[in-house]
Amino acid sequence: MGYLSKATLKIWWPVSSVILLLIIVNVVAFAASAFLPHARYDQLLTQFALSPGRLVNQADSFQSEFSILFSFVSHAFLHSDSFHLIVNMFWLYVFGQPLAVRFGAAGDSSAWAKTSGAIIYLAFYLSAAVFSGIAFALVNLSQPVLLIGASGAISAVTAAAIRVTLRRYQPQGLSGGKSLSVFDWKIVLMTLLYIGSNVVLITPFGGALMFGRDPLQIAWEAHVAGFLYGLLMFSFFDRLTTRT
Repeated sequence: MGYLSKATLKIWWPVSSVILLLIIVNVVAFAASAFLPHARYDQLLTQFALSPGRLVNQADSFQSEFSILFSFVSHAFLHSDSFHLIVNMFWLYVFGQPLAVRFGAAGDSSAWAKTSGAIIYLAFYLSAAVFSGIAFALVNLSQPVLLIGASGAISAVTAAAIRVTLRRYQPQGLSGGKSLSVFDWKIVLMTLLYIGSNVVLITPFGGALMFGRDPLQIAWEAHVAGFLYGLLMFSFFDRLTTRT
């Protein structure tokens, strides 16, 4: 029992440098935006939030085109309020840390494995943000809505993490052995629960579960797309990692 407790503790402590980096960047971005005047904050959202409506309007300059493309990444580092930020960063830590161990960016990996694992982790995280942003934009094309928050990328991290954390005990820990198939009953069940919970959150009942927050503000499209991306693309990124 003592061995299992120590092994479990090592998954979440010490915190991986790549997880810490993502949390710091998100916190700094939120802190910087929190002190902006209202007009400047609106300008910030215009430049860095993902706006599907901007995609159907031709950009009038290279700067505008770059801003539109960059928003597929930058939206994942903006949050509406402290509650939004805290929930996302806690979720990133809980599910992101096991994935960091799997990719070699945390745990007892060598320095080289941790560096390469961190790069692979960031590539997975950022590409998931882009994919979830694309899905959100396609569903809401030409709509006057904005997407901000790391939820799409973190949903992908969650899906990838459950493919290694829901396995039977592995002597090598999270870093060794095959991940669960996407058709494993546990993965299918978790996928249905995750998609179902997002459907519930956008109903009036979901507003009550969210302490009265507007359920229409939930970007369920980004959540579901991110989760499916993580579920299906995990194996590709997992094969890129360096096993020690």
